[in-house]
Amino acid sequence: MRGRWLLILLAPVAVSAQVSLLSPEKLIVGGNVGVFRISFDDFSRLYEHRSGLSYGGQVLFKVFSPYYFKGKLTSFEKDAAPQLQTAGPSGSWHQRGVNLGVRYVSYRERRLISYLGFGFVFIKIKEKGTTSVFGGVPKNRSATGLYLDGGLEYRFISRASLFLEIELSSAGLKGKSGFQGNSVGGMYLGVGMNVFVL
Repeated sequence: MRGRWLLILLAPVAVSAQVSLLSPEKLIVGGNVGVFRISFDDFSRLYEHRSGLSYGGQVLFKVFSPYYFKGKLTSFEKDAAPQLQTAGPSGSWHQRGVNLGVRYVSYRERRLISYLGFGFVFIKIKEKGTTSVFGGVPKNRSATGLYLDGGLEYRFISRASLFLEIELSSAGLKGKSGFQGNSVGGMYLGVGMNVFVL
């Protein structure tokens, strides 16, 4: 009988402990869209512009306050410049990126917050057509490097927020440096929305 009363009395304590562990800032899922400008100098030789639409999604998981683990997927695509498409089969550039890193952000009771993050970027490139911007025949390539991002986030309701962010990345192809002119990374400016899942 004492065991039952003890369980009944301790149940609210256990529930409140679980609720505090799963605060609305524990797991955050979001999506974003913006403009990405690739740093690679020779990119505009085959493709009309070095900038274009980029979209993606991200997951943030609180490690301990105010540090979050961040995983982000991005996509950037370009078609060959129109003058090159008339001369032969059109070329295309498909770039997929994965960012893995840490974000410093403190939500607390504030509606408007700023954040800063950094980490590693892994890029896969699929280039089609007759000529590659790297010379030779187009083929699948991969690059690795670093990224730095920052932004402002406005929490308009308890479980959702809108954000504006800027990201700088530098990634070099295997065997090459990732410095600005050779980098397949670049600058990204975008907007998005986060949903506070847990």
